[in-house]
Amino acid sequence: MSNEARLSPFQAPTPVASAGPSTAVQVPPTNVFATPAPPRTPEGSSRGRARCIVALVIALFIGECVAILLWVSTTTYGFTRILSLAFAYGVAFRIMRVCLAAIIWQLIRFRRARRAGSASGRRKRHAALALPVILLVPSAYITLVHGTPVVLDLVTGPRTVTVSSCTHKMHTHQIKWGDYWGRPTFTRNFTMTLPDGTTRQTVIGLRLFGHAGEIEKPLFDACVTHGGETSMTLDVYYRTWVISGARLN
Repeated sequence: MSNEARLSPFQAPTPVASAGPSTAVQVPPTNVFATPAPPRTPEGSSRGRARCIVALVIALFIGECVAILLWVSTTTYGFTRILSLAFAYGVAFRIMRVCLAAIIWQLIRFRRARRAGSASGRRKRHAALALPVILLVPSAYITLVHGTPVVLDLVTGPRTVTVSSCTHKMHTHQIKWGDYWGRPTFTRNFTMTLPDGTTRQTVIGLRLFGHAGEIEKPLFDACVTHGGETSMTLDVYYRTWVISGARLN
């Protein structure tokens, strides 16, 4: 008879001790339905920063345009008038420069894409080129045709000219919005004849007339009170015909 103890069928087996240390790692429970947020890349943050800068520049540019427009609408004579016009046409000059830079940049991109043999995004590049081309035409026209005389007058200063005769008329302007007419605005139109027979016209809004007596009193006497009968001498920025001074002869 063996000395070893027999195992009872009702006795639980004794667990066997492991020979080495346990290497099992406890994994924390996770939510399998949660979608992890994608990591924020430096490229995405730089694009967002660039968009904020562009939006800020556009907002400042629009604010500057509104301020210049208000300044131009409140000036009539002399250096302040010619300076406000220079700032106004300077806006068109800046738009022209930006359009030229955008066109050159797009053409460089076209050339690089052609050398690389890439045909993807061609329509987008053509669409991006269309906007600066469309804006370039009116901005270049305003800058060259209207802005150049202002700059030349600002550099050379006013000239003294003699006006042989002057006439005056009141005009009414009214803008129609659909089926409704806007509030009428009144202007004084002074038509001045020079000794060589050429004529020049100065248009002044009625609400602005009466704020510069040293210029407007001789102008009113020569063109309204004694219209066509009295000559006068003007100091004007000749190319833009901005009056700087007036006196009766």
